[in-house]
Amino acid sequence: MRVKSRKVVREGGALYDHERLLLKNGAPRPTHVRRLAVSLAAIVIVVVLIAVPETSGYAFISHASRIHAEVGSPSTPIFPSGIPDDSEPSGEAPPSPTGFPGYVETYEQDFSGTTLPTGWTTFDGTDSLDNDTGEQFASTHDVVGDGVLSLNTWMDPAYGDEWVTGGLCRCQDSNTYGAYLVRSRQTGPGPTVVFLLWPTDQVWPPEIDFNETVGVTNATTATVIWGDSGGQRLQSQVPLNIDMTLWHTWGVIWTPTTILFTVDGKVWGQFSVASEIPNVPMTLHLQTQTWCVFNYACPTGPQSTLVDWVAEFSAVSDYTKSIGTFAPSKWVVNSNLRSQISGLANVINALGDPSVNLVGYSDSSTLVNRSGIVSEHRAEIVKSSLRRDLDGLGDTNVVITITASKVVKPSTFNSTPAWRSRNATVEVTLHNPNTG
Repeated sequence: MRVKSRKVVREGGALYDHERLLLKNGAPRPTHVRRLAVSLAAIVIVVVLIAVPETSGYAFISHASRIHAEVGSPSTPIFPSGIPDDSEPSGEAPPSPTGFPGYVETYEQDFSGTTLPTGWTTFDGTDSLDNDTGEQFASTHDVVGDGVLSLNTWMDPAYGDEWVTGGLCRCQDSNTYGAYLVRSRQTGPGPTVVFLLWPTDQVWPPEIDFNETVGVTNATTATVIWGDSGGQRLQSQVPLNIDMTLWHTWGVIWTPTTILFTVDGKVWGQFSVASEIPNVPMTLHLQTQTWCVFNYACPTGPQSTLVDWVAEFSAVSDYTKSIGTFAPSKWVVNSNLRSQISGLANVINALGDPSVNLVGYSDSSTLVNRSGIVSEHRAEIVKSSLRRDLDGLGDTNVVITITASKVVKPSTFNSTPAWRSRNATVEVTLHNPNTG
């Protein structure tokens, strides 16, 4: 997307609240001409079908231009989606600042006021890259109220009754690598919704689109445009069939070697050719637009994209997780502990952590010899289970070490039995390669 002419919003606008439209699964339309300019003669298409439970609400389909798009559908989310909160319009509040494995929160916006917060720049005008006379952005179509940011589309009399849409960006805050979460839903079909990362220096490509609907409400796509060859875009793309009228948390995790696309904490797309991963500063853009000239993504009535919140994260070099609680003085891994270890293996695999360090803790403050045995065995059993899970994911190169075992954590030594039971864990320190 080209950056539009911009100004800070100072006016209000209408917030549409349409009846939610539930659509059946369907394949997404081909991405519009700007995104499918790659010659099919020059690409290899890889198709992967991933079965998911019918109750999940997702139908995963993967294909990619030139490179293989790895798609996973873990049984449980491995990345944040949000924290349940009935006071939020979407039913979920943003994740905690430290609730994203390997990352720390650097920005959060919940749109709780009635005006656009500082740090956001709105679009006005047309997209110079596309000669579409039906495309028009206006800052009056970006509205904050009722706990959401609304990007509104309607035929605006101020613009000759043309379709006018909303769009904005965090153009003053750029990053090279990081993670972004946007929780949103659509009120109905018509305008294309795009959440993307755009190069700060305005030199395109690259571009990372982590939610682009092409005007439908039953599917979306994620695309990385990483090059240009004689006017032909070089890109990789993954589509997803999903009900866009429901609230979802859309995420992109951008590292020096991998781009992961997530929805509600689940990975649904992955690109891992390092030479095709953007390595320039980029900014977050949220926008809608119409494509009536091309006879698609053209509304038949007013629609809105509602955004409950936005959160941004930066990678940290080391981070810790705990596996526990073990049974008193035992090191048997029950189903709950197995689930924790499996989830940790998925995170390690997804983020590409090269090494893991384990420290076991006992829950006894009296039998010192016994405590040492318990703590060491706990670390060993977690190591074995973690190694097995990583091998099953094809991640056989992670180095897992165990440091000198400790009896109890100093903060709870000689405390009450209830506090000592909190020691019945294995502390896992992971080394994050994504600090760029």
